[in-house]
Amino acid sequence: MLLGIALFNQFVTYPGFKEIPEADFPQFHKHYTESMFLVILPLMLLEAITFLLLIVLKGFLWPSEWLLSALCLIIIWAITWFLFFRINKSLGIKKNNQLIDEMIIINWMRIILWFTKAALVFLFIVDYL
Repeated sequence: MLLGIALFNQFVTYPGFKEIPEADFPQFHKHYTESMFLVILPLMLLEAITFLLLIVLKGFLWPSEWLLSALCLIIIWAITWFLFFRINKSLGIKKNNQLIDEMIIINWMRIILWFTKAALVFLFIVDYL
């Protein structure tokens, strides 16, 4: 699910930021971040709950696919919290095409990690069945 949202943002939303007139951008960006928060937060919480349940139910003796998947998740969250929040905070003040370009580049890292995470989970499921 989050991979799909990241891809949509990569090809539609973030490039579309550049098309919003500068005078309208702060209001648009405020609406965007508030709306995305309502969509993304429950999904991120679900990921965290699932991760914690796996720790409780399986302990730390996971197959390598799960460990790598967990590492991907931790890196994705770090990128989101430490890079995307900073960029969005700046964009909420004033439109900056350089920051929008930076967001597009950094989002590729998250897309690759989410794809890798999804592939690892799929491999685990195939092995498990």
